[in-house]
Amino acid sequence: MAISYGNNNLGSLSSYRERNLYDSLSFLDRDLQAQLDLRKLHLFGKVDTKGNLMLLPKKQALLSSGIIKLVPKTDVYTFSFLMPLLNDMMDRFGKEGYLSTRGAISQNSSLASLQPKKSLVFWEDEYEKHVKSTKDAFLNFYSGRYSSKDIKNFSDYIKIFESFVSEACPYSVLTLKSFLVSRFCDPMVSGMFVEFASADASDDYEKYKTYILDSSYPKLLSDAAFNGLIVDKHVPWRFAINPNSEEMLETLKTAGYKNFQDFLKKTYVDPTALNFELFTKMVIDIYRTLTFTEPNYLSLKYVDGNPAIDIGEREEIMISNCHPLFDNLGMEKTLRLYMSVRMKEANIHITQQEFNGKAQIALNYQKTLDLRRAILYIDDLTRTPDLENTKKPTYRI
Repeated sequence: MAISYGNNNLGSLSSYRERNLYDSLSFLDRDLQAQLDLRKLHLFGKVDTKGNLMLLPKKQALLSSGIIKLVPKTDVYTFSFLMPLLNDMMDRFGKEGYLSTRGAISQNSSLASLQPKKSLVFWEDEYEKHVKSTKDAFLNFYSGRYSSKDIKNFSDYIKIFESFVSEACPYSVLTLKSFLVSRFCDPMVSGMFVEFASADASDDYEKYKTYILDSSYPKLLSDAAFNGLIVDKHVPWRFAINPNSEEMLETLKTAGYKNFQDFLKKTYVDPTALNFELFTKMVIDIYRTLTFTEPNYLSLKYVDGNPAIDIGEREEIMISNCHPLFDNLGMEKTLRLYMSVRMKEANIHITQQEFNGKAQIALNYQKTLDLRRAILYIDDLTRTPDLENTKKPTYRI
């Protein structure tokens, strides 16, 4: 049997060839063909049935509401309504389970003693790590290209932050909304998956040998389907909630949901307001980190014609309980900065005049309606990235 040897250590051409081989051969058996391809459906679990971005509440809210539970004897959190399904699968594939006692599964099988290894990953933890890497990237950008006197105050910082965004985007992302749909975000933040192994998903050979070619694997897929789950084509130990499954719809109804969309509506939240709030916090926090670690700046001055080092103290900024970025930058510039970052993340190229016009519309929404309407307008403008644009946007706030 032909087999793929693709992994992340191969060159681009070999990797491309092996990935295509895996795509053509994986689950070739007719009994294994019901599968989810997350490389094509990369927004699965990230958007609702109407295409709107969605987000789970934070960990504490999920726990207090009983929406999630800890799988016994593990550190894995999952949706409460999935627990009976997972218990059924663990019981059947356990050492003393139905399949083992009937000899339907070997104790040497990679699927024996089945147990969840990973399910819900909390987005706030993932995004916090991403923000930390963004802070580090900015500080490296600043120290590598500027001298300490180039940031004496918050206004200086914003100018350099703009330059940083222009270089980093669209290869990287800064805001929560862009992070959620990017390659940097673990798909498990949606809570719609459960993994029964901890292995390298890039190693095609091991995926074939250890899982797909395991004689018990078809039975695992069958049991998963019976419980309303569908396998991820590229991660054969990962299973997703199947919204098109009658079994899953029945499970959701038993849990008190009318249908899949009702489950999404009652469980997930719109990340719009949080996206803007976390963005403004990040901008402030980067400056505060800089002024805390390097409260002074150095500049050269001349005394009686002789050069001397002058030590200045960086500006401290006002911190409020509401929106400190508004206090230090003003409403108009804050909205312009947010729009600039969102548009550069989406790689949208427009002229300075066009940017100014759109920024004025956002400001008008804020003045005549409210801040949320202004943010929604900006987010709607940047909903679809321009994947074909090869020009770097040059507009400034």
